[in-house]
Amino acid sequence: MNGRRFTALAVISAALFVPLFGLRRLGPLDFWAWMSATAAAVTLIALTLDPGLAVELRRGVKGITARAVAVGALSALALYAFFALGAFGMRRLWPASGTNIENVYAFKEGVSPARIVLLLALVIGPAEELFWRASLQRLGMERWGALRGTLAASAVYSAAHAASGNPLLIAAAGICGLFWGAMYARWRSLAANVVSHVVWDVLIFVVAPV
Repeated sequence: MNGRRFTALAVISAALFVPLFGLRRLGPLDFWAWMSATAAAVTLIALTLDPGLAVELRRGVKGITARAVAVGALSALALYAFFALGAFGMRRLWPASGTNIENVYAFKEGVSPARIVLLLALVIGPAEELFWRASLQRLGMERWGALRGTLAASAVYSAAHAASGNPLLIAAAGICGLFWGAMYARWRSLAANVVSHVVWDVLIFVVAPV
């Protein structure tokens, strides 16, 4: 049953995220509005198809502690440092990568930084952790074990970005998926994962782009 639910949610995520990264705009919705709507939609769908997600959500709310917040914030700083060093090295070893990096930041063009921060913190970060880790990865771990379940969910997370056509974005999604996936597998703390995701997003996209 969990394997079928995993497959169904993986297919649904592809159907919703591939157009988002391929087109970047849907009528009056710019990328950030469309991304927020997509993240909210897949989470609502997961809540319908995966009864265990509601249990994880309740556990996550109860698990909001100072320790979880600290773990999330520190892990985000460590991940940000990794990406900052990686971007520095990539620009020097592979100068053409600078174009791919700039293409990622093109998502921000013409959008208020305050609006991006609000959407990342209130919708995108929390919804993505609920869907990708608390639902999809948990189903994978329950079906195939912690390691294979984490790898499977991370692979789907990375593949969802493939329509962007940007190899660095796809690779970055894979790294983040493995990082947050490992956090979730180790601590099963939705609160720590959400804090980590939100803090990293805000740092990398708004506060200190690499």
